[in-house]
Amino acid sequence: MRRLLAQALKSAGDFPAAAPRPLRAALWFFLALAAAFLIFPDGWLYPQDVVSLNSVSLHYTSHGRPLFHMLSPVSRNSMPLLSVASLMAGNTTWPEVQALWALLSLLLCAAGYSLGCLLSGRPAGVAAAAALFAGQISPWLFFDIEQRFNCLMLALVANALALTLFSPAARRLIEGCAIGASFLARSLLCWLPAALAALELAAWKTSWKRSLAGAALILVVPFLFLVPWITFGPGDAAGLRIFDGRAEWNMVTGALGKVSTFEGDYRALAGITQGDNAALWVAKRIMTHPREYAAGVAKRTWFLLSPHALLVLFWLVPAVFLRRDPAFSRVNLLCAYLLAVNLAFSSEERYLTAILPLLAAAGAAGFLSLGAGGGDARGEGVLVFAGAAVLPAALVVFCMALLIRHPGAAPGHEKAAALERAVAAAPGISWLRWESGRLKLLAGDYSGAYRELGKAAVLAPHDIYIKTDLAAAALLKNRKKGRPSGGADLITRITPRETEWNKDVTGKNYILRALYALDAGKRPLAAASMRLALAERDKGIYFKRSGDASEEKSLKTRDTMLLDRTFPELLTYFPTELQNSLCPELVALYGREAGAARAGLCEGVLALSADFRRNYLGPAPGSGRGPDSAWALPQAAQPAPRAAAAAGGPDGRYPRALLDRCLALSSANKKEQALQACQSAVYAAAAHTGGEPAAMAELGSDASLESYRLFKALGRGEEAEETLFWAVQNAPASWPKLAEARKLLEGTKSR
Repeated sequence: MRRLLAQALKSAGDFPAAAPRPLRAALWFFLALAAAFLIFPDGWLYPQDVVSLNSVSLHYTSHGRPLFHMLSPVSRNSMPLLSVASLMAGNTTWPEVQALWALLSLLLCAAGYSLGCLLSGRPAGVAAAAALFAGQISPWLFFDIEQRFNCLMLALVANALALTLFSPAARRLIEGCAIGASFLARSLLCWLPAALAALELAAWKTSWKRSLAGAALILVVPFLFLVPWITFGPGDAAGLRIFDGRAEWNMVTGALGKVSTFEGDYRALAGITQGDNAALWVAKRIMTHPREYAAGVAKRTWFLLSPHALLVLFWLVPAVFLRRDPAFSRVNLLCAYLLAVNLAFSSEERYLTAILPLLAAAGAAGFLSLGAGGGDARGEGVLVFAGAAVLPAALVVFCMALLIRHPGAAPGHEKAAALERAVAAAPGISWLRWESGRLKLLAGDYSGAYRELGKAAVLAPHDIYIKTDLAAAALLKNRKKGRPSGGADLITRITPRETEWNKDVTGKNYILRALYALDAGKRPLAAASMRLALAERDKGIYFKRSGDASEEKSLKTRDTMLLDRTFPELLTYFPTELQNSLCPELVALYGREAGAARAGLCEGVLALSADFRRNYLGPAPGSGRGPDSAWALPQAAQPAPRAAAAAGGPDGRYPRALLDRCLALSSANKKEQALQACQSAVYAAAAHTGGEPAAMAELGSDASLESYRLFKALGRGEEAEETLFWAVQNAPASWPKLAEARKLLEGTKSR
């Protein structure tokens, strides 16, 4: 019976026998595509709702843009590969995201087909491709961009493990490269090289030299891919980091015996101080509380696998029978490893979404393994695998190149210049407009911030973070112009209480409402907004299982994210005097601390606000001044990068020559060219890294005052006023023309 079935499958794989091999291969691949589409049509269409679009724009593209445009800081809270891949989604409109989604689906189908061909032949390839999409069908799990990308990387690793046509050394090298590439996406496979090396060493009796060489390759090659990431040093990185550190969260709660993950401060839950090593704490905890940990693993096994018992059995049955097959044993080791990692530490249902399709594909190929691939089936599988791996491999190389070429942390003036260049080169990118608007907000250029953030909101109309910052710019712009209530309508329209896309668990939009209400003297409205912010934040702190309710309540009472992050970040946008007046009232409304504890909170919030500003902007080099440094120019005073380069370059060597050029062009009535030279002089003086900081500060003030006169002569009154205001605010006390500038500024206010 088994022989007849094998012969039938082989005959099916050779159909149509009369067709040339390339045509036959193409027909079978298109059959795999059709099967994958028919099994799960929704797997080829991305949801057309802004919640799903937000998941791309807020979490992925915002991490990739700084890396791509060589801006700083770059987040190290997640590995960079998906963020770089998401850049093709542009402003994350639905057509752009759909294009990325369709490409991932095509590559995923190809990887499934090649895996089946490598393991069992063409019929198994079609079955594996279909099973890979069938494994995505779930009534309670959404297979989003991140999970689809991770599934693709795992499928490519499985393909590498299934290769049998090359020498052992070549296969180990390919496996190492595939695992190393996956490291740049997630740290999930960090222990797989050790497991594969152990498998190699277990066969040492056959050839100990080959076993040692294979083990060495599989242990070393994957981690070479992390060298650019390890040596990459953005401003928010501290010390040596091999991965992104996100696994610590689940390791700590898993060691405590918790079944599921949670949202909150895991160090506070476990009593780990910031200086303690979390991995060492986990090891000690497991050794000292083995029963608690084992009970957690047992409960987690039931919690995660019971809903998918049939699928797990579908994979496990052929895996047992094929345990001696070289290709199947390595692929099944990968599947077993993925399950074990999720069962060992705190997990949740969605963690399996990238793993279940792979189990389904391996199971389908396993059941059809009687139809051996034969002469050209495995070779065809290698070709399809190579085709599916071309784009991911190019993406990995590109990502590593971005990490290598990134200059790392940059001072504020350099960051501003780099951002201006990036916006000029790519004006249609919403993230760049948003970042430019935030810089202008922090620099006090509220009109410029409003313009930039407005353009960003048009490009990405679903992004709540952009809209919240736009509302802040509207409020501060109108307040500066004497219309404090002018931003009220915009705030309520931009940050509505209930919308389908409002998933901001930080409560930032409600805190902005509270700040507006406090500034307007509407304390009851401010109190109501604060209650909404606290409720929104509390909804974001939870365990996935009701049995952990007591710890959840304790975490909520100890959560300080609003104080540590949201309050300081928003207050940083406000002028210093307004920060000092609003902060005590905001902290009083917070109300989770009392008496002496509350008295010191405002001081801490303001200190964090100053740190946020300093870390984000950086001090002006050579200026000797604080966060309101000379580089932070308003829109009117910012030199255009190209103009600055044409006038001598913004490197600080020619500030006096630039100012002389400005005055000469002004005398010749060439006001536009004179203005460009004056702007470049302001910038060059601020960027000057040599000696004479006081003289350079005075020269910059002279250039700013001349820029004011030129703006006024050109009929650009608002820009003239902003430039004069900036000049007075940032001028050193020793500047001889300070009194004159103050008198001119008073004259503009009286009009």
